[in-house]
Amino acid sequence: MDVINITEKMLMNGLEDGEYYQDGQIITNNYDAKSMCLVRTTDVFPSDGCIRSMANSNTLLKTSSMLLGEALNNTDLKDKCQIMYYGYRSTVHFSMNGLVSNHAYGNFSNRNFIIIEPFFHHIQDDIISLRVEDTYFKDFVSLSDEACVILSKDKLEEIKNKADYQDFLFSHKLFVYDFKEEEKKKLFSNNSLELENYNSFFEQRLVNCVLENLGYPHFNIGSNGYVDNNKSVDYMNNFVEKFRKKMKIGNERHFNSELHMSDSKQNSLNLKTSDINYYRYIVINSGINNEQLLSYIKYFEYNGNYDSFKYSNLLFDEDGNIIMKEEILEKIKEFINKIGIQKLLYLTEEYNNLYMMQEQKIKR
Repeated sequence: MDVINITEKMLMNGLEDGEYYQDGQIITNNYDAKSMCLVRTTDVFPSDGCIRSMANSNTLLKTSSMLLGEALNNTDLKDKCQIMYYGYRSTVHFSMNGLVSNHAYGNFSNRNFIIIEPFFHHIQDDIISLRVEDTYFKDFVSLSDEACVILSKDKLEEIKNKADYQDFLFSHKLFVYDFKEEEKKKLFSNNSLELENYNSFFEQRLVNCVLENLGYPHFNIGSNGYVDNNKSVDYMNNFVEKFRKKMKIGNERHFNSELHMSDSKQNSLNLKTSDINYYRYIVINSGINNEQLLSYIKYFEYNGNYDSFKYSNLLFDEDGNIIMKEEILEKIKEFINKIGIQKLLYLTEEYNNLYMMQEQKIKR
């Protein structure tokens, strides 16, 4: 197993952002396709050397039930009553030569693995958009033999003897760190703002440290691209833009793309279907005969009522009649009080187990 341990000295010392070595010399402006490197944080280890989109990997997600959650005032209870649903996204996302800091539209900290992959191997792949803060591919990305993984010592100990991980672990370079939370705070918390985001700063520096070790230039990245204002950033931005145009690759923001809207629509449909089925399952298996609660299902299924239940006080049936959201909420609250919290939690866990079993059948 090819393991490089990341020390505090490696983490805190080194080249300035944008600099890298070429033939033993520090270079700041001679960028080419082999200078570009893909970076991705994830909780899914690429055990077979392939990173798949959610749409290509039957990914199960959990979220609070919107239908029952509206009736639960206790936030902790809402979290305990989370339901499974089949997440949908048909794209795989990376940043370029650095890790994006957390921002209003994304949190990239506290993932189990950070994957580093030379971009050069993928210039002929199905790249939908090339942006330094968000380069994304359709469906999947097959990693090269030069791919590396950054992970904690504890996580490596957890997975190193598992059969599914063996091939990748013993054929790729691993960068391993062992910093406790207090050490991270000490190193990356210089003021109150940074104290809240020390993990993001820590992981950005981890990536920069590894890129430097591998001979790649590294940059700090925000939601709109590289955040530093210097000549190295200008050189890299200019090269990426020229390369993108030469290869005729798009640069549309994912959030604004038709692909994102289509994926989001499918993801929302999957969530809606699971939530309504969960509601139905809870009512039917509660031991309480409640035809009125079951009759509401047709309202949830009709047209845009499911979304309206979250954002509006009014629902409409197929004849145009108005149903007040508060009336339904009161009935759901009465129902939850009758069956009790423990019964609700039990049925929630039972539903999720059945949902997972069903998904496993689909995968086979």
